[in-house]
Amino acid sequence: MKVVSVWDCDDARGLMKSAVRDNNPVLVLESERMYGVEFECSDEVMDPEYLVPIGKARYHMEGEHVTLVSHAAAMTPTLEAA
Repeated sequence: MKVVSVWDCDDARGLMKSAVRDNNPVLVLESERMYGVEFECSDEVMDPEYLVPIGKARYHMEGEHVTLVSHAAAMTPTLEAA
């Protein structure tokens, strides 16, 4: 079984499509607190073949001295802290 966690519109669309296409069971976690939060969606995300690979981390910001790791709704304060 695979578990994925959604934070923004890229994750919501790309991970859900990847989960549906996966031959193994995939549990998609969503945070109720994120339902009212708006994100900008690029044209790339709206492409019918847009997928987010399962099992590969996304980097939102690069730095030199500290690594912050987070997922789902905790991404917002983590990025603010960075």
